[in-house]
Amino acid sequence: MGSSRFNLPTWLRINAERVWKRSLGNYMNKSGKIRVTLKSSLHGRLKKHKACLKGLGLSRIGQTVEVMNTPENCGMIFKVNYLLRVEECE
Repeated sequence: MGSSRFNLPTWLRINAERVWKRSLGNYMNKSGKIRVTLKSSLHGRLKKHKACLKGLGLSRIGQTVEVMNTPENCGMIFKVNYLLRVEECE
């Protein structure tokens, strides 16, 4: 399959890349920061998802942090995007 950021079948990888670009592609700005807010509970979530949130510095509902727009942080945000609200920093 070639190198890609997803270990998925080709048809699924294409759809995932579209979602990736649509969800995070608009959030690059001059400061290179993204504001992320936790909008739902961690209770009952997968350990990997909890680890992503801990890596982003989120632990409580309603907590907001500003993170750098790097591929690592974008990957964590993409993995748990159903729990987050993502905004552009000014």
